[in-house]
Amino acid sequence: MIKVLFVVIGVLVYAVVTCIFIIKNQRQSARTLQCKNLALEHERDTYAQQVQRLTKAGKIAVDNRRESDAKVESLHNGDAVDNALHGLSDTES
Repeated sequence: MIKVLFVVIGVLVYAVVTCIFIIKNQRQSARTLQCKNLALEHERDTYAQQVQRLTKAGKIAVDNRRESDAKVESLHNGDAVDNALHGLSDTES
């Protein structure tokens, strides 16, 4: 009876020690994953800011292109030479 009790106690001690190692390993894995998650969130935010900057730059380029096309088109209306000379001599543009 006492041998069975020692065997049961040994199995329980082994189970407790195993559970402690498993819990310790899981906590370490959780900390590692938290750090990776924070790094990925920071990287995502950086990419989101870059996308916003590129989108804004694209809109500015489109607006500038539209404005330059409108100015070129206005030079072709009417007397092209007179309009070109007027456009080149205009100091406000």
